[in-house]
Amino acid sequence: MPNHMQQRVEFGDFQTPINLARVICRFVAQTGFYPAAVLEPTCGTGSFIKASLEIFPKVQKVTYFKINTIYVVQAKYDVICTFPQTSVEVHQPNFFLTD
Repeated sequence: MPNHMQQRVEFGDFQTPINLARVICRFVAQTGFYPAAVLEPTCGTGSFIKASLEIFPKVQKVTYFKINTIYVVQAKYDVICTFPQTSVEVHQPNFFLTD
């Protein structure tokens, strides 16, 4: 198996399409729930982060985790450039091993 395929399998690398993330966030909004903060344990390239900030504009803080350095940098850049007023915390350790 090529190295990038091995990493996809090892890390369960499936990137949620932004449109699907928007549909899910809109569904949550229809319930009347509007979060002040977002915690994303496996952010990937940031689809759920971006969708949640679009659908829930009053979110004040975003905390997300990802092991893959490339995705961490990409997600952070995209979020900061698109939503500069939002406080963003990025953590690279494995969320499921974090106390």
